[in-house]
Amino acid sequence: VCSYQGAGGAVLATADALKLKDKSYLMRLGPQAYVDLAGDTSALARYINDARNPARHNVRFLKLPDEGRADVVATRNIEEGEELYADYG
Repeated sequence: VCSYQGAGGAVLATADALKLKDKSYLMRLGPQAYVDLAGDTSALARYINDARNPARHNVRFLKLPDEGRADVVATRNIEEGEELYADYG
């Protein structure tokens, strides 16, 4: 569907991620690998909604820490204009 990836593929280490004031768009990809989309309003993946009810999930994150991103993968057919929901954990 799209990717959760920072501008230029920047990946933050844990120490740098913890220093961020706003962690609203921070995703842990794996050990010592975080992506922050707080300042990147063009990244479509930052607008995926967190749903506590698993029945609402229609996408999932495939975390690829070595590549500095998480791919967003559809778990079923998604209609045009439909909101995207995933489990942020």
